[in-house]
Amino acid sequence: MTTLHSRPVTVRQRPELQALMQTDRTLDPGITLPASWYHDPQIWQRERWPIFGSNWVHVAYDHQLRNSGDYVTENLAGWPIFIRRKHDGTLSAFYNMCPHRAGPIVFEGEGCSKNVVCKYHGWAFNADGKLLSAATLAPKPRTTWTSRRSRWVRGGAWCSCA
Repeated sequence: MTTLHSRPVTVRQRPELQALMQTDRTLDPGITLPASWYHDPQIWQRERWPIFGSNWVHVAYDHQLRNSGDYVTENLAGWPIFIRRKHDGTLSAFYNMCPHRAGPIVFEGEGCSKNVVCKYHGWAFNADGKLLSAATLAPKPRTTWTSRRSRWVRGGAWCSCA
């Protein structure tokens, strides 16, 4: 417990950062990060999940998702996702990859789609990610997207991969 302007503040320990500081002795807590850390692929892979994957990330504004079926795609630290307004006004978020062959579900950017259909083989999904039809297969396999958490906060759509 430390104090900030005479108020007690709890500082959350970050074990993943402590581990990095212990393994790389070039990091001094009073100095900035080494320049190599800004473009090192190994550092990026170590930071990707703790920073972006396990936290809430702003994806869109409410004006981008006004109507039922509106969607916005985003690349969340290397994971392609999209967030979409459902018919009841709530949000749903998914990886923008078909579970069949990892083809894109919606086009990049923003758009409106009444139906959610894979662009590669034409598999159709409902707003909750349940497979409705598989155009190339009979009988229909039991496949469901893995839903990502999403919510509205002060006019913005936020998503978490955790």
